[in-house]
Amino acid sequence: MRRAVLGIDAGGQSFKVAPIDADTCRLLCDPDYIRIDSGAPSETLLESFAEIIRRGVSLSGNAGYEVEAVSFSCPGPMDYFKGISRMDHKWKSIKGISIPDYLHDKVLPPEIPVYFVHDAHSLIFGSVLNDDIKERNIAGFIIGTGLGFGIVQNGNPVTDEYGVPVFGLFRRPYREHHLEDYVASKGIPRLYEMVTGSGTDLDAKAIGNLADAGDVNAIEAYQKMGMILAENCSDLLAEYKIDLCVFGGRISNSFSVFGPSFDSVLHSRNISIETRHIENPEAVSMQGAANYALHMMRKGGKK
Repeated sequence: MRRAVLGIDAGGQSFKVAPIDADTCRLLCDPDYIRIDSGAPSETLLESFAEIIRRGVSLSGNAGYEVEAVSFSCPGPMDYFKGISRMDHKWKSIKGISIPDYLHDKVLPPEIPVYFVHDAHSLIFGSVLNDDIKERNIAGFIIGTGLGFGIVQNGNPVTDEYGVPVFGLFRRPYREHHLEDYVASKGIPRLYEMVTGSGTDLDAKAIGNLADAGDVNAIEAYQKMGMILAENCSDLLAEYKIDLCVFGGRISNSFSVFGPSFDSVLHSRNISIETRHIENPEAVSMQGAANYALHMMRKGGKK
């Protein structure tokens, strides 16, 4: 039987799954999803992990495939190598619990490995399916509620002993706050207020809609965000010889507005990098999670 990897996009409000062909990394069907309660008791939340796998196994069987591995793309902090959440802001009830142990006990045979990968890394692994990832140094930005950032260098994510990106870009000091306070959903209203000189009740999405409609203040707010991000990560991009930056997350839907200002800062510092907005980041992250699992299995890193 043909082989599939279950690629799962695991967030704070929903889990999405699609079976991914293990040879081509293409989606075999439209993803299925379930709503979750991030603050639910541990047994309820763990059952959500089991249920999304049941759905993925069913989808795989319907397509004539057998599940070879399972791989979750998710935010942190986590011990990604052991599949143990270290988060307090979401999934709090399962902090310190081995998710793979639960899944192998409830829904998966022990020989099927379960992987976890940081969402910035899964975005990268899913963005370069047609490239040789070993020949590229790639940075991934997840700009949404927060700021996620990771680098894959010569085919391998740059991480600490837990599989977490080593950079902590989101918490870099910027002005009286951290970078994430200016380059994420809560940062856009702050920048809009700086541009207009007055307070606002608008959120980042509303300001993005204004920018798309040609509002000069909204456009300037997003342009400032692009400049601030580039100014605060250009040292890392140069140090790791990055040749491609990929962008996902809700705020990145306004990449056409802030991307040119991001590029202009890098060019002013003699840094030439291809930048790419990922149009369907959830699907790409599921493919990337599967691609990461295949990468780890080739390395002998079964979990």
